[in-house]
Amino acid sequence: MAPKDKLNLGNIIKYKNVQGKLKAPIDNYILKLIHAHEVLSSTFEGIKPFLKKHKEYEENDSEKINQLRLEAIKLNIIASVTSLEVYFKDLFINIINIKENEPNFLNQNSKLYSELKNTKLSLYDFYITYRKHKVTLSDVLAQNTTYLDITKTNSIFSDLIGENFIENINKVKFKKNNKIEELQEIYPNYMGTIDSLIQFRHQVVHQIDFNLDSEINNTDFLYNYFLLLYFGVAIDHYLKSNLGKKHLS
Repeated sequence: MAPKDKLNLGNIIKYKNVQGKLKAPIDNYILKLIHAHEVLSSTFEGIKPFLKKHKEYEENDSEKINQLRLEAIKLNIIASVTSLEVYFKDLFINIINIKENEPNFLNQNSKLYSELKNTKLSLYDFYITYRKHKVTLSDVLAQNTTYLDITKTNSIFSDLIGENFIENINKVKFKKNNKIEELQEIYPNYMGTIDSLIQFRHQVVHQIDFNLDSEINNTDFLYNYFLLLYFGVAIDHYLKSNLGKKHLS
Protein backbone atom coordinates (compact mmCIF):
# COMPACT_ATOMS: atom_id res chain seq x y z
CA MET A 1 0.00 0.00 0.00
CA ALA A 2 1.61 3.22 -1.12
CA PRO A 3 1.47 6.10 1.38
CA LYS A 4 -0.82 8.99 0.43
CA ASP A 5 -0.09 12.62 1.28
CA LYS A 6 -3.75 13.56 1.06
CA LEU A 7 -6.93 11.56 1.43
CA ASN A 8 -9.56 11.68 -1.30
CA LEU A 9 -12.42 12.26 1.15
CA GLY A 10 -15.07 12.59 -1.55
CA ASN A 11 -14.37 9.11 -2.90
CA ILE A 12 -14.15 7.61 0.59
CA ILE A 13 -17.53 9.03 1.65
CA LYS A 14 -19.19 8.11 -1.66
CA TYR A 15 -18.00 4.50 -1.50
CA LYS A 16 -19.03 4.18 2.15
CA ASN A 17 -22.56 5.33 1.33
CA VAL A 18 -22.85 2.84 -1.53
CA GLN A 19 -21.28 -0.05 0.36
CA GLY A 20 -23.71 0.29 3.23
CA LYS A 21 -26.57 -0.60 0.89
CA LEU A 22 -24.96 -3.72 -0.59
CA LYS A 23 -25.35 -7.41 0.13
CA ALA A 24 -22.55 -9.67 1.36
CA PRO A 25 -19.32 -9.33 -0.69
CA ILE A 26 -19.60 -12.84 -2.16
CA ASP A 27 -23.22 -12.23 -3.26
CA ASN A 28 -22.30 -9.00 -5.06
CA TYR A 29 -19.27 -10.63 -6.65
CA ILE A 30 -21.19 -13.62 -8.03
CA LEU A 31 -24.01 -11.39 -9.27
CA LYS A 32 -21.56 -9.12 -11.15
CA LEU A 33 -19.82 -12.13 -12.74
CA ILE A 34 -23.14 -13.63 -13.83
CA HIS A 35 -24.20 -10.32 -15.37
CA ALA A 36 -20.88 -10.00 -17.23
CA HIS A 37 -21.24 -13.54 -18.56
CA GLU A 38 -24.89 -13.07 -19.58
CA VAL A 39 -24.09 -9.84 -21.42
CA LEU A 40 -21.31 -11.59 -23.35
CA SER A 41 -23.54 -14.58 -24.22
CA SER A 42 -26.36 -12.28 -25.30
CA THR A 43 -23.95 -10.29 -27.47
CA PHE A 44 -22.79 -13.43 -29.26
CA GLU A 45 -26.38 -14.51 -29.86
CA GLY A 46 -27.34 -11.04 -31.06
CA ILE A 47 -24.54 -10.41 -33.54
CA LYS A 48 -26.36 -11.75 -36.61
CA PRO A 49 -29.67 -9.92 -35.92
CA PHE A 50 -27.57 -6.77 -35.42
CA LEU A 51 -25.89 -7.29 -38.77
CA LYS A 52 -29.25 -7.70 -40.50
CA LYS A 53 -30.44 -4.36 -39.11
CA HIS A 54 -27.28 -2.48 -40.08
CA LYS A 55 -26.74 -2.79 -43.81
CA GLU A 56 -23.27 -1.25 -43.62
CA TYR A 57 -22.20 -4.58 -42.14
CA GLU A 58 -22.45 -7.52 -44.49
CA GLU A 59 -23.65 -10.70 -42.85
CA ASN A 60 -20.94 -12.74 -44.53
CA ASP A 61 -18.19 -10.34 -43.50
CA SER A 62 -16.36 -12.64 -41.08
CA GLU A 63 -13.76 -9.99 -40.19
CA LYS A 64 -16.39 -7.55 -38.93
CA ILE A 65 -18.26 -10.30 -37.10
CA ASN A 66 -15.04 -11.35 -35.40
CA GLN A 67 -14.27 -7.75 -34.43
CA LEU A 68 -17.65 -7.43 -32.71
CA ARG A 69 -16.92 -10.69 -30.90
CA LEU A 70 -13.52 -9.41 -29.77
CA GLU A 71 -15.00 -6.17 -28.45
CA ALA A 72 -17.59 -8.15 -26.49
CA ILE A 73 -14.85 -10.29 -24.91
CA LYS A 74 -12.86 -7.16 -24.01
CA LEU A 75 -15.86 -5.69 -22.22
CA ASN A 76 -16.39 -9.01 -20.45
CA ILE A 77 -12.78 -9.03 -19.22
CA ILE A 78 -13.11 -5.44 -17.96
CA ALA A 79 -16.33 -6.27 -16.10
CA SER A 80 -15.00 -9.53 -14.65
CA VAL A 81 -11.73 -8.09 -13.38
CA THR A 82 -13.53 -5.04 -11.97
CA SER A 83 -15.84 -7.44 -10.12
CA LEU A 84 -12.79 -9.09 -8.55
CA GLU A 85 -11.31 -5.70 -7.64
CA VAL A 86 -14.53 -4.61 -5.87
CA TYR A 87 -14.76 -8.00 -4.15
CA PHE A 88 -11.27 -7.63 -2.68
CA LYS A 89 -12.04 -4.09 -1.57
CA ASP A 90 -15.26 -5.10 0.20
CA LEU A 91 -13.50 -8.02 1.88
CA PHE A 92 -10.67 -5.74 2.98
CA ILE A 93 -13.17 -3.42 4.69
CA ASN A 94 -14.84 -6.36 6.44
CA ILE A 95 -11.53 -7.80 7.66
CA ILE A 96 -10.30 -4.45 9.01
CA ASN A 97 -13.58 -4.00 10.89
CA ILE A 98 -13.05 -7.39 12.51
CA LYS A 99 -9.34 -7.08 13.22
CA GLU A 100 -9.05 -3.48 14.44
CA ASN A 101 -10.16 -4.44 17.96
CA GLU A 102 -7.32 -6.92 18.38
CA PRO A 103 -4.49 -5.67 20.69
CA ASN A 104 -1.67 -6.12 18.14
CA PHE A 105 -3.59 -4.80 15.15
CA LEU A 106 -1.31 -1.80 14.56
CA ASN A 107 2.09 -3.07 15.64
CA GLN A 108 5.03 -1.25 14.07
CA ASN A 109 5.85 -4.15 11.73
CA SER A 110 2.41 -3.96 10.16
CA LYS A 111 1.97 -2.51 6.66
CA LEU A 112 -1.09 -0.71 7.97
CA TYR A 113 1.02 1.07 10.58
CA SER A 114 3.23 2.49 7.82
CA GLU A 115 0.17 3.49 5.80
CA LEU A 116 -1.40 5.41 8.66
CA LYS A 117 1.88 6.95 9.76
CA ASN A 118 2.34 8.53 6.33
CA THR A 119 -1.22 9.77 5.80
CA LYS A 120 -1.91 13.44 6.55
CA LEU A 121 -5.30 14.60 7.81
CA SER A 122 -6.32 18.12 8.83
CA LEU A 123 -8.60 18.75 11.82
CA TYR A 124 -11.31 19.93 9.43
CA ASP A 125 -11.00 16.73 7.38
CA PHE A 126 -11.12 14.76 10.61
CA TYR A 127 -14.38 16.47 11.57
CA ILE A 128 -15.99 15.98 8.14
CA THR A 129 -14.81 12.39 7.83
CA TYR A 130 -15.31 10.91 11.27
CA ARG A 131 -17.94 13.07 13.01
CA LYS A 132 -20.22 14.02 10.16
CA HIS A 133 -20.02 11.00 7.84
CA LYS A 134 -19.01 8.31 10.37
CA VAL A 135 -16.20 7.11 8.12
CA THR A 136 -14.23 4.28 9.73
CA LEU A 137 -10.58 3.31 9.62
CA SER A 138 -11.43 0.54 7.16
CA ASP A 139 -13.07 3.03 4.77
CA VAL A 140 -9.93 5.18 4.69
CA LEU A 141 -7.49 2.29 4.30
CA ALA A 142 -9.60 0.64 1.60
CA GLN A 143 -9.51 3.78 -0.54
CA ASN A 144 -5.70 3.90 -0.38
CA THR A 145 -5.13 0.26 -1.31
CA THR A 146 -4.66 -1.30 -4.74
CA TYR A 147 -6.32 -4.64 -5.49
CA LEU A 148 -5.19 -5.42 -9.03
CA ASP A 149 -1.73 -6.67 -8.18
CA ILE A 150 -2.15 -10.26 -6.97
CA THR A 151 1.24 -10.37 -5.25
CA LYS A 152 0.54 -7.16 -3.30
CA THR A 153 -3.04 -8.21 -2.55
CA ASN A 154 -1.77 -11.52 -1.17
CA SER A 155 0.77 -9.65 0.97
CA ILE A 156 -1.87 -7.24 2.34
CA PHE A 157 -4.40 -9.95 3.18
CA SER A 158 -1.71 -12.24 4.61
CA ASP A 159 -0.53 -9.40 6.83
CA LEU A 160 -4.08 -8.83 8.07
CA ILE A 161 -4.92 -12.47 8.68
CA GLY A 162 -1.56 -13.64 9.99
CA GLU A 163 -1.01 -16.48 7.50
CA ASN A 164 -0.44 -16.80 3.76
CA PHE A 165 -3.72 -15.87 2.13
CA ILE A 166 -3.29 -17.48 -1.32
CA GLU A 167 -1.71 -20.68 0.05
CA ASN A 168 -4.83 -21.22 2.14
CA ILE A 169 -7.16 -20.42 -0.78
CA ASN A 170 -5.29 -23.04 -2.83
CA LYS A 171 -6.25 -25.71 -0.30
CA VAL A 172 -10.00 -25.03 -0.20
CA LYS A 173 -11.74 -28.21 -1.36
CA PHE A 174 -14.61 -28.66 -3.81
CA LYS A 175 -16.60 -31.66 -4.95
CA LYS A 176 -16.28 -31.96 -8.71
CA ASN A 177 -17.07 -34.97 -10.90
CA ASN A 178 -17.68 -37.06 -7.75
CA LYS A 179 -14.20 -36.27 -6.47
CA ILE A 180 -13.00 -33.99 -3.67
CA GLU A 181 -10.29 -31.72 -5.05
CA GLU A 182 -8.45 -28.62 -3.89
CA LEU A 183 -8.83 -25.42 -5.90
CA GLN A 184 -5.23 -25.66 -7.11
CA GLU A 185 -5.94 -29.18 -8.42
CA ILE A 186 -9.05 -28.09 -10.31
CA TYR A 187 -7.28 -25.02 -11.76
CA PRO A 188 -3.52 -25.72 -11.51
CA ASN A 189 -2.34 -22.35 -12.87
CA TYR A 190 -5.32 -20.23 -11.90
CA MET A 191 -3.24 -17.41 -10.41
CA GLY A 192 -1.38 -17.05 -13.69
CA THR A 193 -4.70 -16.91 -15.56
CA ILE A 194 -6.11 -14.28 -13.20
CA ASP A 195 -2.94 -12.22 -13.51
CA SER A 196 -3.22 -12.42 -17.33
CA LEU A 197 -6.83 -11.21 -17.15
CA ILE A 198 -5.74 -8.29 -14.97
CA GLN A 199 -3.01 -7.38 -17.49
CA PHE A 200 -5.51 -7.68 -20.37
CA ARG A 201 -7.90 -5.39 -18.55
CA HIS A 202 -5.17 -2.81 -17.95
CA GLN A 203 -4.11 -2.81 -21.60
CA VAL A 204 -7.66 -2.73 -22.96
CA VAL A 205 -8.61 0.19 -20.69
CA HIS A 206 -5.39 2.21 -20.93
CA GLN A 207 -3.94 1.37 -24.35
CA ILE A 208 -5.13 1.08 -27.94
CA ASP A 209 -3.29 -2.16 -28.59
CA PHE A 210 -4.68 -4.14 -31.50
CA ASN A 211 -2.00 -6.79 -30.94
CA LEU A 212 -4.16 -7.96 -28.03
CA ASP A 213 -6.83 -9.18 -30.42
CA SER A 214 -5.04 -12.42 -31.29
CA GLU A 215 -4.52 -13.21 -27.59
CA ILE A 216 -8.10 -12.35 -26.61
CA ASN A 217 -9.45 -14.36 -29.54
CA ASN A 218 -7.91 -17.47 -27.97
CA THR A 219 -9.36 -16.69 -24.52
CA ASP A 220 -11.73 -19.32 -23.16
CA PHE A 221 -14.21 -16.94 -21.54
CA LEU A 222 -16.33 -19.80 -20.14
CA TYR A 223 -13.26 -21.30 -18.45
CA ASN A 224 -12.39 -17.89 -16.98
CA TYR A 225 -15.96 -17.40 -15.78
CA PHE A 226 -15.97 -20.63 -13.76
CA LEU A 227 -12.40 -20.09 -12.57
CA LEU A 228 -13.32 -16.68 -11.12
CA LEU A 229 -16.46 -18.15 -9.56
CA TYR A 230 -14.51 -20.95 -7.88
CA PHE A 231 -11.83 -18.48 -6.74
CA GLY A 232 -14.39 -16.14 -5.17
CA VAL A 233 -16.23 -18.96 -3.41
CA ALA A 234 -12.94 -20.40 -2.12
CA ILE A 235 -12.01 -17.00 -0.64
CA ASP A 236 -15.43 -16.67 0.98
CA HIS A 237 -15.24 -20.19 2.45
CA TYR A 238 -11.73 -19.66 3.84
CA LEU A 239 -12.47 -16.26 5.39
CA LYS A 240 -15.74 -17.42 6.96
CA SER A 241 -13.91 -20.41 8.45
CA ASN A 242 -11.09 -18.17 9.66
CA LEU A 243 -12.94 -15.04 10.79
CA GLY A 244 -16.51 -16.16 11.41
CA LYS A 245 -19.48 -16.39 9.08
CA LYS A 246 -21.50 -13.56 10.62
CA HIS A 247 -18.84 -10.93 9.82
CA LEU A 248 -18.82 -11.58 6.06
CA SER A 249 -22.53 -12.18 5.43
